[in-house]
Amino acid sequence: MTQLTKRTLTITAALAALALAAPSNAAPYYQGKTVTLIVGLGGGGGPDIMARLLARHLPKHLEGSPKVIVKNMPGARFMKAHNFIFEKAKLDGLNFYYGPWFWGGDVIKTPGHRFKYKDFTMVGALRTSGRLQWMRTDVVPGGAKNWRDIFKVKNLRFASTGSTTGFAMQGLLGMDLLGLKYKFISGYRGSSKVRIAMRNNEANSMVDSTHSYRFNTVRSMIKPGKGIPLWYFPYVDDKGNVLKSKTLPEFISLPDAYKEIHGKEISGPKWDLLKLGMRLARLSHLVLGPPNMNKAATAAMSKGVWAALNSKPYQNEAKKSVTFYPTPVRIKTARTTVASLANISPTLLESLKAFDAQANHIKVRSKSGKKRGGKKK
Repeated sequence: MTQLTKRTLTITAALAALALAAPSNAAPYYQGKTVTLIVGLGGGGGPDIMARLLARHLPKHLEGSPKVIVKNMPGARFMKAHNFIFEKAKLDGLNFYYGPWFWGGDVIKTPGHRFKYKDFTMVGALRTSGRLQWMRTDVVPGGAKNWRDIFKVKNLRFASTGSTTGFAMQGLLGMDLLGLKYKFISGYRGSSKVRIAMRNNEANSMVDSTHSYRFNTVRSMIKPGKGIPLWYFPYVDDKGNVLKSKTLPEFISLPDAYKEIHGKEISGPKWDLLKLGMRLARLSHLVLGPPNMNKAATAAMSKGVWAALNSKPYQNEAKKSVTFYPTPVRIKTARTTVASLANISPTLLESLKAFDAQANHIKVRSKSGKKRGGKKK
């Protein structure tokens, strides 16, 4: 090697070192921008509350500290918001869907479900506090005193959104397994509308998220003696084991209620389908961008959402406002969960199709006169 070559290599190495040491002039991706979290229902519902909570804390953890706002886009049982992000949102990472996901519609391609969850750009996922079912006390003469009194009800009217939403599926399958007779009123735009129907006695039973139940229902219906809790729907791990709730220790689980009523362990095709739903329910809310979103935006948003959900200020405010804080789910785990939809067994797929057809075979009108899908047993 000549002296000139050695000198050239030395200069090149020095310049490379200086380039690495020099501060970058590139501004953070989100600096000076506004990020919008789009929620598929009106204000006041659980997803809206949780989205606004995240929006308050996300700017501190997102590179560039952008403004973060929440926009409500109700319609088609959350599908309007989903389809907007999937089909119309730009790829610049400024608009995201926030809220629950509806795996049943993905699998059997329900009307209005024009996407596959695996094709979204996933930047965040979290597990909320679980779900439970409750009912009005005036459904039986003298007032219901405990969950067993539901078997005395002669006109049980269960209300929810579409049949393939997690809330409706768990409630309907659970009641079928217990052997209850009921009428299904569906088509409400979010759980907040269902709660109004419950208060107005248009319906007398519903499945609610634990945080919304504690935040809204306890104050408006349970403490005044107008409603009572029934049972909760436990999470299920990947091996099919039923997990006891840490957030609802005072309530009975659906499997335990079944055993108490029927004297044996719960089983059968509908239980297998319900268990699948309770396993997938461990992935409660998602933060989704459009397919093939900008990579810099994806990386920054994923990092920011994870940091915000794990921050003490976020967790403290969540506990104060909705009595718990969500558990962040790693993106890899969330993507694996969504990808597992492609591997649902033919038996479970047929059970899901049969359930959906049964749940929507008649129409029921609410007191407001709006036509709603329903089921009568």
